[in-house]
Amino acid sequence: MQTTPPRDLWNPSNYLLRVREMVRRVEPFCDGSLLEICRRSMGTFPTLVAHFAAGPVQDGGNHHDHRLPYPSPARGEWYFTHGSTARVIEHLGFAPLMIGTPSVAELTSNGTLIDSSPWLFERFNITPSTRVMNEAVETLTQLPKSDSAVIDPPWYGHVMEDWLRRASSAVHVGGRIVVPLLGELTRPSARADRTRLRKLMESIGQVEIFEQAIVYSTPLFESNAMRQAGVALDGPWRIADMAVIENARPMSQPQSFALVEEWRDYRIGDDIISIRKLPFDSGRSRLAGTDGLSNVRTLDSVSRRHPLLFEANLWSSRNRIATVDDLASAHRALALLSSSRPAPGSDSFAALLRDEMLGEAE
Repeated sequence: MQTTPPRDLWNPSNYLLRVREMVRRVEPFCDGSLLEICRRSMGTFPTLVAHFAAGPVQDGGNHHDHRLPYPSPARGEWYFTHGSTARVIEHLGFAPLMIGTPSVAELTSNGTLIDSSPWLFERFNITPSTRVMNEAVETLTQLPKSDSAVIDPPWYGHVMEDWLRRASSAVHVGGRIVVPLLGELTRPSARADRTRLRKLMESIGQVEIFEQAIVYSTPLFESNAMRQAGVALDGPWRIADMAVIENARPMSQPQSFALVEEWRDYRIGDDIISIRKLPFDSGRSRLAGTDGLSNVRTLDSVSRRHPLLFEANLWSSRNRIATVDDLASAHRALALLSSSRPAPGSDSFAALLRDEMLGEAE
């Protein structure tokens, strides 16, 4: 058994036992490849796979997605690989609805992409014939009618079901809806989450499952999390099953609502630094000094359940986290760094934020 820092093992003991049994079951069939063990471990994060694996914890280089700006962990930005996108497109119609799937929009035309990312056109070459609605799907009162749909919702809470209901309401009767299914060991609740989602799918129509059909590129923040734990993979590891649903019984569209964003993103060069939003009653803030930043580190996980993340209010695209005492001053400093104006040399707090949150090399 490999040794990892105790903070990697904050998950419930029954979940850790399930992971251990899975790793021991698949490892003999993987020819010593940690990457292959990870791909077969039903969504278990590679640092945990490495902890329970008997073999080496490194397969070579640190593969990661090179789209710029680098994906943001606070926004949960993972994208399909090119090969996975091609497999998805095989099940879509002429004018699909694409919710949170810009990689699909890059290889199609005549459809509609709904995605709230401010950096869509920098990361993806989206054709002019594709309609882009640069908004969160939850805020839309009406979706365009489509012959098919693909969704890639965040894998937490009831967002998966909500997006599926919205897609079903927009797709014509008999059209197809493509949905990634998270692995049963992605997190402790993943098996129950997947079962719940599967029941909703079956209430809509016939479901066909294509096992391990969707592969996600590894974002820089995820690669850095693994590297922090001493794990290196030379290719993408995160794999999902692909569900294709016949929209035989379209659902009613859920009510739209205004999202309460927890984080605000600031772009500094090719990186993103996310900071928790200010409370409405923040009032006037004191002048922050260089001693206002603490608990700076590269997090060895990408899970929102990680105990250290609850304490942090800064999170960068390099998976650096930190706690700042004065949120208002930090917002001002990040706004200055992200502006076209050069940061004054006298602004030591802005320089500190930049150096600490983006200081580590890839």
